[in-house]
Amino acid sequence: MPLFFGLGRPISATVDILALTGVVGHLAYVWGQVDEVSGWLLAPYLGWLGFATYLSAGCGYLNNWTFEGKFNSKTE
Repeated sequence: MPLFFGLGRPISATVDILALTGVVGHLAYVWGQVDEVSGWLLAPYLGWLGFATYLSAGCGYLNNWTFEGKFNSKTE
């Protein structure tokens, strides 16, 4: 969220969430080898990460991967 909303860097945010999804997917696999229920309990989180990745990549694509000039900045 800080990369996407705070800094306005959709490419970095998408790469970050893809890495997080990969790590959580591997974690679910490893935990599933130890205890099947533990692995399956990460399925909703993996679903949410997939949806968030879709939103991040879609928003970046629709804005040509830049948010320059898209936000109003208030100066005080």
